[in-house]
Amino acid sequence: MPIEINGLPITVLKNPKEGPQVDVGRNKPAPTQEETGKPASSDTVTLTDTAARLRALGNTLSTLPVTDTQLVEGVKKAIEDGNYTVDAGRVAQKMIEFEKLLKS
Repeated sequence: MPIEINGLPITVLKNPKEGPQVDVGRNKPAPTQEETGKPASSDTVTLTDTAARLRALGNTLSTLPVTDTQLVEGVKKAIEDGNYTVDAGRVAQKMIEFEKLLKS
């Protein structure tokens, strides 16, 4: 039974030689390439200035810590000293917002 996608039936070819053919593969290597085993031409890659800057930025970001250790230490100290206060209304509001995000 054929499957219809967008109203068009998919037909199965009885002979795989019928229909469009795709030639996948490589050309036969040149004689010099066969002898040396090296490509006849060399490929090059050129990075734009933007790509180079993005790479440098990525390298810089990879060296930074994932968490703000200063903030974490400050919160730890406030908890130890008994100075850390929890705003229950703000926590409740954030929980409601989070639940709404889960439902959508």
